[in-house]
Amino acid sequence: MIITKHNFKNLLIRPEDLSDKIASTVGFQDIDFESKEFNKRFRIQASDKKIAYDIIHPQMIEFILSKKGVPYIELRDNILAFYAECDIVPKQYISLFNFAWDFYLKIPQYIL
Repeated sequence: MIITKHNFKNLLIRPEDLSDKIASTVGFQDIDFESKEFNKRFRIQASDKKIAYDIIHPQMIEFILSKKGVPYIELRDNILAFYAECDIVPKQYISLFNFAWDFYLKIPQYIL
């Protein structure tokens, strides 16, 4: 988790699962991007679509797609949180921290 001086609008980026695919067939949609691979692998929810498009720009999409085991990413108020559905073993902490820091650095300055 990164606590910042910034006040983010709510944004959730998480791996898409089977229940999301079923929900899509009955009309529940998430926010889609130009990358079909990204749309297929991740579910995006936001309180404001514009903030989702501003943060998840083409370079951010490439960055996220290049990583294996992408954690849930949640921006809310002054918190940028990264978490997984399963336990994280100590040897994964450094790679999770590096992912979180690299993600934060890719957020456009005008949002920060």
